[in-house]
Amino acid sequence: MGKCAASILLVVLGLFPVLPAASFDLTGHWTSGSGTIYQFAHKDRNVIATYATPNPSQVATGIKPGDIAFVGDVAGQVVSGVFHLRMPQQDRDRCPATWYATTNLTLVVNDDASVMEGPAVLVHQNEQCQIDDRAIRVLNLKRSAKP
Repeated sequence: MGKCAASILLVVLGLFPVLPAASFDLTGHWTSGSGTIYQFAHKDRNVIATYATPNPSQVATGIKPGDIAFVGDVAGQVVSGVFHLRMPQQDRDRCPATWYATTNLTLVVNDDASVMEGPAVLVHQNEQCQIDDRAIRVLNLKRSAKP
């Protein structure tokens, strides 16, 4: 029985290989094409990003410095997790259950860890507080100096 369990464990471990930790550190400031500056913190395989300087349209939705933007993990050169979105400020009162949303985000880090890029699904909601449109937008983040 012990040999059988060990064999099964080896098969299962072969199906789920241990992914290497990132060989780079994403900690620091990253600027998007829209002008948003994010503050990334990276430890082991975990990464979290907050808004350091939201762009004007994000400020209009109520986003402020320090708000959570992204939570995820790093496997090789891929960063994947959840991106936090807010609908326009007027939707906060009108649509309290849906003004705050999340979407999956996967970013690929270039070889020198100076750029991260990947698609995000952005949503729009109608007057009835239902999502009525989705669009894919490629996010391109470049490592930047402290704001």
